[in-house]
Amino acid sequence: MKRIMIWLIVVSGFTLSCCATLYAQDNPWLDSVLAEADYISMSGDPQAVIEYYKGLQPDHIFDKYTIYKKLAYQYHQIREWDSSLVYFRKSLELAEELSDTSSMGNLSLWIGNTYKYLNQFSEQLEKYKTAENYFMITGEDSLLELAREYIEYHAIDTTSWLAGLASAKFDYFETLRLANLVLEDLEAKGDPQRLWALYMVMGDAYYYTSDYNNSLKYKKNALEAAYELDDKMKIQTSLNVIGSVYLNTGQFDTALSYYQEAYTLAVELGNLNAQGYILLNIGQIL
Repeated sequence: MKRIMIWLIVVSGFTLSCCATLYAQDNPWLDSVLAEADYISMSGDPQAVIEYYKGLQPDHIFDKYTIYKKLAYQYHQIREWDSSLVYFRKSLELAEELSDTSSMGNLSLWIGNTYKYLNQFSEQLEKYKTAENYFMITGEDSLLELAREYIEYHAIDTTSWLAGLASAKFDYFETLRLANLVLEDLEAKGDPQRLWALYMVMGDAYYYTSDYNNSLKYKKNALEAAYELDDKMKIQTSLNVIGSVYLNTGQFDTALSYYQEAYTLAVELGNLNAQGYILLNIGQIL
């Protein structure tokens, strides 16, 4: 009898996971629920989808896991981070009951990203490391690489975010102090996406502290990063802000050339808002 009990304990996790997999493959109730949610989402109202999911009463553990995960995604979409975190945690608990290691890893990444938006940076890093461990077990190399990238960039991203927050609070000297802490590291990594954002923050901070030479330097660095990314929206934004530095320093012809190039891109992109404020800038010259 003892041998039978030990054997059942050993295989229980594997059995539950297999049963969940089979259940997920033939589940008309869940299929209809997800189809109805997709239909509701076509209205463009995430709150209606949330209310629909919350009104359901799933019995099976896999159904609960799926509904909780969908609720977490919906709350994430509308930036209700606390509610998103609640449902990500609930779905993670059920993934653990199902012994679904791959889902445990994915959910840990999502939870880590949600902690980032809640400014809980130590918890964010802890979840990334947890995800890394799960993906080492599952052998999902692409996800393992993603988790390790999140871990590697954690300090840089956190400091860059805090620099942006300081800028939003008009504390530009603190912005520059924080940005310079990570600038060398980030330039060594050569990540144009992150560099563009940091250069823009630094360019603005120097601009608002009347250091126009450095403002131009970093905004032109941002323009180079935008060209490297081949991102027309970022190129247009960079051209416009460079034009504004030249405008503010009385170099009107140079400012106009940057504004005109930015406006051409804004028209190409169909960005009416950008076209409007670029024309206002041009109007200050003509």
